[in-house]
Amino acid sequence: MTIDESANTCTDVVASFVIEGEPVSKSRARFTKRGSKMFAYTPQKTYDGERAMARAFTAAAPATYEADGEYHFGVSASFFNASRQRRDVDNMLKLVLDGLNGVAWADDNQVTEVMGRKSYESDKAAARTEVTIYRVEKIAPPSGKCQFCGESFLLYRSTSARKYCSRACDQANRSAKRVVTCKQCKEPFDPGRNYTAGKAFCGKSCQDEHNREEVTCFVCEKKFHKSKSQVHQRNVCSDECREIRDASCRHGHPWALHEATRPDGRRYCNECNRLRSAKRKQK
Repeated sequence: MTIDESANTCTDVVASFVIEGEPVSKSRARFTKRGSKMFAYTPQKTYDGERAMARAFTAAAPATYEADGEYHFGVSASFFNASRQRRDVDNMLKLVLDGLNGVAWADDNQVTEVMGRKSYESDKAAARTEVTIYRVEKIAPPSGKCQFCGESFLLYRSTSARKYCSRACDQANRSAKRVVTCKQCKEPFDPGRNYTAGKAFCGKSCQDEHNREEVTCFVCEKKFHKSKSQVHQRNVCSDECREIRDASCRHGHPWALHEATRPDGRRYCNECNRLRSAKRKQK
């Protein structure tokens, strides 16, 4: 066995075997009718010949050998016929290739070299088929470049549309496209697969903080935060301050001294003519 690593080629004999008996050629499919339908089937002689070819290869190949999908293969076959029955070399080679498909190689398109020779023997006992299977070169499968990490990866016919070398890169790329900047803390974050354009905060704390505003207590002038939707002119920081605020109108006139009632029953401040709300009146 010789191997040239620089050229990525080799002449590696996988198995060499002999099948005794008259060589068998590949026969065309036969058809039979079952009811109203036609079915194709392989003639028994061809079927037995292919099975014998597979068994002979399995016995001659290494015990751990499995159908190899990484190399191109060559096949050399010599057919020694004892009878003058017409057998074309291409049909005999076809039986060899079909019998070894899935056994010596994963797919018959890996066979890139074929050599067949037919000769005749005078002795019927000398009829035989000699086959040698060897590796020709290593297959260089098509490769692609990951659009996320830039690494090269193998491509196959069923995955020719792949853009990323792994699921992790695919998910990382999707995550990178979803990244937005939090309106509050200005930090980038991934809002997740269920992202919507309206989600602009990295968490509820940032959302709450963004929706709060610093205000001054109307009574004690203490600074505190309050939701923007609840901010008004007379903000209070506690229940005590609320009681003090509600004891007078907006202009500071005590209700106890200036509260009056209109003919329609509504109460107001007789100093500034400010109406007293029904909620405060109940208190």
